[in-house]
Formats: sequence, structure tokens, C-alpha cells
Amino acid sequence: MGLEHNANQVSTHLSACANCETSLEDKFCPSCGQRYRSERLSLKMLLIDIPSQWLNLDKGFFYTFFQHFKSPGSVAKRHVEGQRVVFTNPLTYYLIGAAAQLLMLCVFKDVLSEKMIAQVQQSPEMLESLKGLLGENAPKKYADLYLSVINQGYTYLGFIFLCIPFALFLRLFSKKHRQVYNTAETLVFSFYTMGHFVLCTGLLGFISMMINPDIHAPISVLICFVFGWLSCRGFYGKAHHNGFASLFALVLTFVTFLSTLVIMMGIALHTR
Repeated sequence: MGLEHNANQVSTHLSACANCETSLEDKFCPSCGQRYRSERLSLKMLLIDIPSQWLNLDKGFFYTFFQHFKSPGSVAKRHVEGQRVVFTNPLTYYLIGAAAQLLMLCVFKDVLSEKMIAQVQQSPEMLESLKGLLGENAPKKYADLYLSVINQGYTYLGFIFLCIPFALFLRLFSKKHRQVYNTAETLVFSFYTMGHFVLCTGLLGFISMMINPDIHAPISVLICFVFGWLSCRGFYGKAHHNGFASLFALVLTFVTFLSTLVIMMGIALHTR
């Protein structure tokens, strides 16, 4: 009797699964297995979801990847609204993107190193300054330090100084944005957006590095601002999207990220 009463009580309050729209009779969907949650997404819930989906690279990853092209911003929007089983976890998606970047940097390490060495040798003043800091074979040591900092930039530095600032700036510069989504929900959007940007530029690097390494950075910047802005509009919707605030948030985010890399490079040079 107690179990029947409990089931009836659950079915009274639940209507349909947010992920597959199957009628619910319990806290878990009988069709896709997603848990029903009536409360809004919170930081605690976000952190709990990460371990359970860490290795989930089934249809979810490819579906997530192509949906970002088909409808920028919709993945995060649908995830926040409750459709989470079909998508790769936002943090996992960012880390996959970071892995693509690291693989690209590893494959083309020699190309990038030679490019950095050539740039240093073209500037006598820079060459002398680096010799004073790094000693013999300074250009090669400088190139190795640079690549090391870039590698860090796409792992923990990207997590702290790319994804988090983007979410905070989006909320800081627009009241409209704050009215629609809370901090955790905006972080979901940030991880998906930056993850897709990092993933795409990492994959693109395998082509651009073979054609002309100099075109990789400009193309990456273009992708960032075009995709980032379109994603903001898709996530917030036309009624709540502040285009200027989104663009300003993107600019400040990358200024923050690049400034961090410069500081880290300075620290590496003076502690070598």
C-alpha cells in the first residue's frame, strides 16, 4: 500500500520526460532512463552530473558536435531545459576540444617551433634579451617554453581563464541575460561554446598548419567571434539576447585569456 501510494504521488506530480517526452510514472524515465528533476540547474547538480557522463562518447558526442553547427546555442539551451541524456556533458565536451588542440600542437610541434625560432632570430634585440635570460640556444628554449604555455592554455588555464570569465562577463554586462539563466546554466553554455570553438580550431589546425601556419590564428579569431555571437543569440533567444553585451563579453574573455598566457610566459622566462 505504501509503495502504491508513493508511486501514485510521484505520477501525480510528474508529467513527461524533458528528454524524450515519455510519460513518467516514477523519478526515472522508463524509456531513456533520465532522472526527473523539477528544480532549476544548480552548481551542485552540474558537478554531480560530470562523473556519471565522463566516458559517455556514444551518439551523444557526435549529436552534440553536429547540433552546434546546425543550431548554435541550442545544445546548451536544451541541456538546461532538461534534455541531457542525448548530449555529451558540457565539461567533457570542452575537454575533448582541448584534447584535439593538444593533439594538433603535438603533431605540428616542429613546425610551430621552427616558426618561433625564425621570429626570434629576425629580431636582434629580442635575441639578445632572450640570451640573457635563457643562455645558449635561447631561441629553441624560448620556442619550447611558448609551446608549453600554450598547452597549459588549453587545459586548466582554459578552464579557469576562458570558460569561467565568459560566463561571468555574459551575466555582468546584461540584465537581460541574468533574468533568463543563473550562473550554473550560463556556465553550461560557456563550456559548450568554448569547447566547440577549441574543438573546431584544433581540427582545423590539421589543415591550416599544412597549408600555411600564419592563417591559423586569424581564422581561429574569426570562428570565435562569429560562432560565439551566434551561439549567444541562439541560447538567449532574440527577445533576451543583448548583442553588444555578448560581443563585449567575447572580447574581454579573450583579452583575459591572452593576458594570462603572456603572464605565464613571463613567469616561465624568469624562473627558467
